[in-house]
Amino acid sequence: MTTSQHPLVGTWTLKHLEDLVDGKWTKTFGEHPRGYFNFTAEGHVSVQFQKDPPPPSTTADGYLAYFGTYTVDDARGEFTSVVVASLNPKLIGTKQTRAFKISGHTMTVGDGATFRRTFERK
Repeated sequence: MTTSQHPLVGTWTLKHLEDLVDGKWTKTFGEHPRGYFNFTAEGHVSVQFQKDPPPPSTTADGYLAYFGTYTVDDARGEFTSVVVASLNPKLIGTKQTRAFKISGHTMTVGDGATFRRTFERK
């Protein structure tokens, strides 16, 4: 399957974002976080998440953003993003590997043990 035909390609809207904190699932970006995960057929990726409600300050707290390239390992059910630029400088140049599963118009991302994200494509 070529990248342009891969079911990951497209724009995915963030619906749920949860992290395991002190043994409890926590909505770390609020009840209704906003965000997109974009995968192009040419192998580029970009992600932006914003906390809901947004923080009252002008800082980047509550906002995650990066872009780069990606590859998919279907056998492992993972994609790996190579971060070219990020709001968090510590991510630049890193590889971010994430487990994913697509069912219809829904994609889940995460290991399910420490973090999980749910996206929808329309």
